[in-house]
Amino acid sequence: MNRVSFTVLKKAGRLLNEIISGVLIVFMMIMALLMFTQVVLRFFFASPFTWAEELLRFMYIWLVFLGLPIAVYYNDLTRFDLLQSFLSGTKKKALETIIYVASNIILYIIAWGAWRLLARQITQRATTMPVPMSIIYLVMPVSAVLSFVFILCKLAMMWTSGTDFEKDEKC
Repeated sequence: MNRVSFTVLKKAGRLLNEIISGVLIVFMMIMALLMFTQVVLRFFFASPFTWAEELLRFMYIWLVFLGLPIAVYYNDLTRFDLLQSFLSGTKKKALETIIYVASNIILYIIAWGAWRLLARQITQRATTMPVPMSIIYLVMPVSAVLSFVFILCKLAMMWTSGTDFEKDEKC
């Protein structure tokens, strides 16, 4: 991988991370505002929105699942790295590759299963909102695919330049 394609890959990953992070920030702001509104309506008027709790639940699901690609991007997933701390060079890269490949297999299984769930839920509607449940379940394959892409980018960068997304901020 030459320097230009490495830079493009790194910038594309950073842009995708910023987009996902922006969506998460907007979700958090909407959720905080909606929760505050619900408390005020319930306390002062004894008449909260009927659909708000369901929307908050759905947004929370999206928030949690979209956090996975962000955690992959920053290497913030929980892991035992005792073995990696003793290795260096090619052996460490090989072990990381095995971990990334295993992670991508798991992500593929999640995306495949979620896609099948989506197909079954296409006609089901949410209880208080006129929203198909498939929109709620869509976050599972989206999250898995985004994480899969980040892992593939990490593998390419690791084997070609020995760096990662959060390192070498000059690109």
